[in-house]
Amino acid sequence: MRLKMYVPAFTGIRAIAAFCVFLHHYNQENYPYPLYRVFNDLHIGVSMLFVLSGFLICHRYYETSSISSEWYSQYLKNRLARVYPMFFLLSVLTFFIAAIGNNTDVYKQLTPHWLIIVLNLTFLRGFFNDIKFTGLAQGWSMTVEETFYLLAPFFFVCLKKRSVAIWQLPLSILLLGAIAIWAFKPLSWWGFLQNGQFVFIYTFFGRCIDFFIGIFLALYMRNTVATKRFFPLFTIMGMMLMGCGVAVMASVTLPKGVHYGLYHPIGTLANNILLPVGAGLFFYGLLQESSIIRQLLASRLMQKLGKISYCFYLIHIGWLASIVCSVVNGGMEQMVDWLDDHEYWQLKSVLDHLTINIFIVFVVLNTIAYLLWRYIEEPLHQYIKKSSFFVSN
Repeated sequence: MRLKMYVPAFTGIRAIAAFCVFLHHYNQENYPYPLYRVFNDLHIGVSMLFVLSGFLICHRYYETSSISSEWYSQYLKNRLARVYPMFFLLSVLTFFIAAIGNNTDVYKQLTPHWLIIVLNLTFLRGFFNDIKFTGLAQGWSMTVEETFYLLAPFFFVCLKKRSVAIWQLPLSILLLGAIAIWAFKPLSWWGFLQNGQFVFIYTFFGRCIDFFIGIFLALYMRNTVATKRFFPLFTIMGMMLMGCGVAVMASVTLPKGVHYGLYHPIGTLANNILLPVGAGLFFYGLLQESSIIRQLLASRLMQKLGKISYCFYLIHIGWLASIVCSVVNGGMEQMVDWLDDHEYWQLKSVLDHLTINIFIVFVVLNTIAYLLWRYIEEPLHQYIKKSSFFVSN
């Protein structure tokens, strides 16, 4: 039985990955130490999404991939229709609101502002260490994603000619990254491809392994009969390996002022190798094994959350999230004061907790994400796909 083009569980995975990143960003220092360190390294959602992208793009486009201008234009149009409209609108709004409020934090106090805006809107900011978190801070990952989209058809052509390219290509890209660090080190233009930590954590040079593991899985499944094994061996193995990656990052000793195990050399290896390998095994398990996990990920709720996860990812931090947090915190304070005035002290002790606030923010942001997906992202996606934009008649 050939693998279907649409895998419901993988839509649910997108939601889980986005929620992991949410917990990473909303971690609190007053959480118990082990929990604090684990939440700090729940950026693993990004690795999961990169591996998933590698699989899905290869699964959808490998057979038909071509470097012809007609095919490549249509391919880029489909990719841009999916990711760019929402990113563009939210980025423009971010810079517009920053201009109204004279907020230079969005630019990390760097100038000229117009150039930073251009680099953001063209996905180029992710190649510059100093400005990677400008604009929509989480948008640095879009540079990595878009780099893969641009290069994927060329990878597929190479793989059709030489199967050994599946390991030769990522090794070559890693080597190019190392050369780039050496070549651009003398420059001082916003940290362009400088610093090994930046290049191997935040750019495609270092994260290419994630995508090629996804590609390998897609190619492997092309020649593998889809089954329904009833013991979720690979599902469990993948989860355990990803858990080991988080455990490694959460347990390494960090110097003062450093909060993320990702920035330790051992943590970087865990992030760039253990996590994507674990994600690959986990995804293979979802494809081949019947399990409660697969059923949950393929449920109607997770399907809906997965579809809105891109909008959720783009808004979970930033100006919109700040407004939501402010409103929720203000409302909770008023409720706690009311309970205090009416001597409901036991109920007050339950509500007067930051975790409750974070959960409410989580629910509100998902609600906003649904509205953005339903009335902006999906209509624009369908409109651009059906239009003649970017494709000659």
